[in-house]
Amino acid sequence: MTRSYKPLFVLKPLGLSYFVLDKRQAERVRIVGVHKHKMPKNSRRFDRHEEYKESKMNGFKWLSAFLLIVLIFFIYQIDHPYTKVARQWVEESMTREFNFKGVYEWYQQTFSGNPAILPTFSIKQKEQEQKFVKPFIKPVKKIKPFSQGILIELSQPDSIVSVEQGLVVSISEEQNLGQTIIIRHKNGIESIYGMLDQLQVEENDWLQPGQAIGTANQNLYFAIRDQSKYLNPMDVIAFEGQN
Repeated sequence: MTRSYKPLFVLKPLGLSYFVLDKRQAERVRIVGVHKHKMPKNSRRFDRHEEYKESKMNGFKWLSAFLLIVLIFFIYQIDHPYTKVARQWVEESMTREFNFKGVYEWYQQTFSGNPAILPTFSIKQKEQEQKFVKPFIKPVKKIKPFSQGILIELSQPDSIVSVEQGLVVSISEEQNLGQTIIIRHKNGIESIYGMLDQLQVEENDWLQPGQAIGTANQNLYFAIRDQSKYLNPMDVIAFEGQN
């Protein structure tokens, strides 16, 4: 007696021929086809979440910009001592020129190699790596501690120079120091020059070591600070034979 099998026909066009598959093969084809075209359950949910985050961030930016415009509008509408100071700050920020080239050169020389990770130095390491020149050119009479720095008594009017490469971040008139210049160098160190007579630089100027910043007649106040901590200039710069 001959056993007969009832085949399961799965018609799949391929030219003029068809495949006749048994039950197992047909089931395997069906499963593979389903998984091939199946989308992840949470893919659309993820896309909607990303779109929501992006729209929320854009909305926050627009709101911040709108509030800033409203604030500036009221600053110029209200006549008050505080608003006058704010108006001066806004006008100065919008009109002051900025030395982008100098800042770019300083950034490249300071943080080149790995701009994402800023180097950490101790004060001694900074002093060893940075070679500072004297802030004056001609011999001086005497050097003594004064305030948070030193007071240099000049033998004659002299040109005052930048002790290291850096950016002029501040020029101001101080009560006890007169015309004062602050220069920011690499590693966060700043040099301060007070009691100046004539100035030869402006804010945001980029200076080289030994470049003249002004003149002093009788005395020069000089200080060095690392962030908010003042250093002894005598430990940083060699003043041998000057005191």
